[in-house]
Order: sequence, then structure tokens, then C-alpha cells
Amino acid sequence: MSLNVMERTREIGIMRAIGASTRTIGSIIITEGLAIGIISWILAVPLSVPISLLFDNMLGNVFLINPWISPFHPWAFLFG
Repeated sequence: MSLNVMERTREIGIMRAIGASTRTIGSIIITEGLAIGIISWILAVPLSVPISLLFDNMLGNVFLINPWISPFHPWAFLFG
């Protein structure tokens, strides 16, 4: 988020020049941050469960000669 704000200093300056208040600019930045966070969570959760199970299985086969059974339930992210 800091990098996003630093890259947009010109845009923020233009918004200030045409009369945008600090609150308006702050709400735009917070809304963008929330949108990025929600979208990344929506993409990460479905991908992380199968990747974690696959990784557990591969590491178990390499180091233990048997597949590792994950101690975590795949739906644990909902309660956590």
C-alpha cells in the first residue's frame, strides 16, 4: 500500500488541486486496499488448500518414504 501511494503522488496532487479533501483521498486509498485484500484472499484460499496438500504429500514421500498426512483440515481457514 505504501508503494501504491508513493507511485500515485501525482494523481493525489491533481485530486487535491481540483478540490478533493483529505478524507476523500484517504477513502479512495482505503477502498483500493480493501479491494486488493479481498481479491487476493478470494484467489489465495482455493489455491492454498490443494497446493498445501500436494506439498505435504511430496515432502512426506521425499523425507519419510510415506505420504505425510496433514494435521489440518482443508476447511480450517473458515474457522481460523
